[in-house]
Amino acid sequence: MLPLFPASKHLELQDREAIQRYTSPHEPYSDFNFLSMWSYDVNGALEVSELDGNLIVLFQHYLNHCPVYSIFGKGVTAGTVDLVLKRADERGFNAVLNLIPEIALESSWMDSDEYSCEFDEDNFDYVLSVNLLADLPGGQFSTKRYQANHFRKCNHPGTENIDLSSRVVRQSIESLFLEWVDAKRGSMSDAQREFFALCRTIDIADLFELVCLGVYIRDRLVGFTILENSRHGYAVLHFEKANAEFSGIYPFMKREIGLRLRGTGACLINYEQDLGIPGLKESKRRWRPVNYLRKYTVSRRG
Repeated sequence: MLPLFPASKHLELQDREAIQRYTSPHEPYSDFNFLSMWSYDVNGALEVSELDGNLIVLFQHYLNHCPVYSIFGKGVTAGTVDLVLKRADERGFNAVLNLIPEIALESSWMDSDEYSCEFDEDNFDYVLSVNLLADLPGGQFSTKRYQANHFRKCNHPGTENIDLSSRVVRQSIESLFLEWVDAKRGSMSDAQREFFALCRTIDIADLFELVCLGVYIRDRLVGFTILENSRHGYAVLHFEKANAEFSGIYPFMKREIGLRLRGTGACLINYEQDLGIPGLKESKRRWRPVNYLRKYTVSRRG
């Protein structure tokens, strides 16, 4: 069991079942996916607790790393919101609740004039269609289809389900991640949190129902995708990296993932959020999302 808020505990692997009791009845918002929570908690700062039948999480903001509270659940009341905002004040945090899923807004507390609720569009989860990725049909996907076909024709790639417990596979994934950082002309310090999250995911991969695709050219790993089969017909895309020197590799990988997921019960992919990063936003929108899992910020008025 989780402690009763304002008490809290740091996230541990043994909390998985307790967390999923709150999240499993609902669509899989990426922020509250247990594997994502665990993997990205690289400094052990994430805290969890329970209040009024809801999950309370203290995250670190994805960009500025400041602590932010969030609430997940359908039992949210004005009292719930008030207590969490007061606790944020007491701890010297920004008194704004972040990443509040749409399901938490279905209560009468939203009728109150005391709180301001705003779209958090930068954190909407993109929802992609498995069938559309597998087929890349029609004019709306003509460019992606051409790119995927061109990559296949020029490179004769091999694709396989990769075993994350293999030392060789792990080394290949880590090397490819570093190549990806270099190609973006970034620094490892900028990508360090994601790299650590990837390593933490690989460490516990055998505990989760993962779909792991590797793309090889002449026995060299040039792309990989790690997804988790979730619930309600969803898969959650956790990591996707490739050597972009091979033109068309990302559309090729997307199509391969669609083909592999089709027939498994997954018909939708949570493609996570764009964080308001212009290039990432444009890239994700080009995949023609069929829906969004919407999130909000909540604060006191005035």
